[in-house]
Parts: sequence; structure tokens; C-alpha cells
Amino acid sequence: MTLKQLHSRGARLLKKSGVLDAQFDAWVLLEDIFCVSRADVLANTQPQPDAKAVARYLDACQRRSSGMPLQYILGHWEFMGLDFQVNSSVLIPRSDTETLVEYIMENYSGRLNILDMCCGSGCIGLSVKHFLPDSKVTLCDISDSALLVAKHNAVTLNLDVKILKCDLMQDFRKYFYENQFDIIVSNPPYIKSADMASLQRELAYEPRIALDGGQDGMKYYNRLISGWQSALRPGGEMILESGYDTQNDIYLMFLECEYSDVLKRRDINGTVRLVAGKKGLEK
Repeated sequence: MTLKQLHSRGARLLKKSGVLDAQFDAWVLLEDIFCVSRADVLANTQPQPDAKAVARYLDACQRRSSGMPLQYILGHWEFMGLDFQVNSSVLIPRSDTETLVEYIMENYSGRLNILDMCCGSGCIGLSVKHFLPDSKVTLCDISDSALLVAKHNAVTLNLDVKILKCDLMQDFRKYFYENQFDIIVSNPPYIKSADMASLQRELAYEPRIALDGGQDGMKYYNRLISGWQSALRPGGEMILESGYDTQNDIYLMFLECEYSDVLKRRDINGTVRLVAGKKGLEK
């Protein structure tokens, strides 16, 4: 069996199980396991594949057909051009979330003190540190297993950041002092609890603690916007990823808490993905 034939077999298996991007996923798994390019496979320049590698590929396709996300099978995924380790302890980095990093890169430079709250894999904070190397970046999460992934990624990417276990629902003064951060950025859990049971099967593999935002999806936004405002320096900005059905509530909450320059920003698909506001200057 050639690699091209093996890809066709894997793609058929994925398509039969309802995987939407069956062809793409089958290619990604093939390229990763056999360390080949698609061009070489199509040109049929590769030797007969090793039997053990074939078995690994078919096993990977079987796991993908059962609903396991492609990224967890691979064990890594790209975000902002950087390669991040991922596993079932952390959310999968998504291109939509790159909107937050791009916003920071476009609007800030120099030495900043930045907090990435609910950091998961660390993809947001570590990407910001990569592109703004003079900044001081702190990654926080309540999950020990998520912090292990973030630490691994920091070491692998050779990025010097502080990593701290932190409970967002606690008073921030337990961990930090007032007026400390220029930016607080976060992709908090924001799926409504009632919607958790009806998520697509791939999302069921991701950590519930990183998805469930409480009854109205606003539990962690409430805490961040009101409870962590004092951790921002005057003029400092809170930058939050939003769900499609929470964006307006987040926007209004920023206004109610007297943030200034409150704005929304759309992702590459045209969906509002970011809501941000600045702490008012002291009078």
C-alpha cells in the first residue's frame, strides 16, 4: 500500500464517521506520522510505508473518527505561527483567538506588564511575549494540569514568563497588588451551562472547566470586569474574548463599571470575538 492509498483509506474512514474535514484531517495525520509532505505523497516518491507506522496512522484515524479532536491526537497545534503542545487539560488554540494577540500587537509596544488570566496552554500570553519581548507576562490558571502544559510551552518556545496558580473568583489582592497591570487579557469559560450537554462531540473532549461559564455564560466576565478592575493601572486595558451570544452583555458590563474606550472587534470570520475597555484615569 502506498501512502497515497493509505490516505484514501483514512479519509474514507473519517468521512464515514461524519468528520466534516475528512480529507484535510487525513492528510494532516499522514504528514505528521510519516514526516512527509503532501506533494511528495502525490508524486508517489515515497518508499513503501513501515507497517508499524501504518498501524499508528490507522489508529489515529480511528480515534479521530470517534470524535477526538485532531489537535489532541497530534499533541500540538499552531497559534500565531508558534507550535504549542496541547492535550485534554487545555482548550485547543483556535485562529479566532488570535484576534486578541493581533489587537495587542497593533496597539501596544515597549515594556508592559501583562496578565493572561485563564491561560490554558498559554497560547495568548506566550504569543504576546514572543512578539513583545520587552514585556513582563504572567500566565495564570486554576488548573494544575493546564499550568504544566503552559510551563512546557514556555520552555519549548524559550520565553521567560511568570506562571502562577490563581483562582479568578478570589480577590486579586491574594496574588497581586493594585494598579499592577497595563493589560489583562483573557479567554474565560463562556458557554452557558445548559448548552454544555448539546455541544458538538469534539468539544466534549475539551476540559469542562475551561468551557462552562455558568447559567448565563457571564460568571467569569462579571468577576473579571468588576472584581479585577483595580488590578489595572489607570488607563490600563482589559481585553476579553467573547462568545457570539455574550458580546452585548460584556460590552454593557464594561460601561456599567465605568471603563472608557469600550469597543468590539471581529475575528477573521466576521464574528465579534473581542470586547475591551480601559480603566478610567484617576482624578
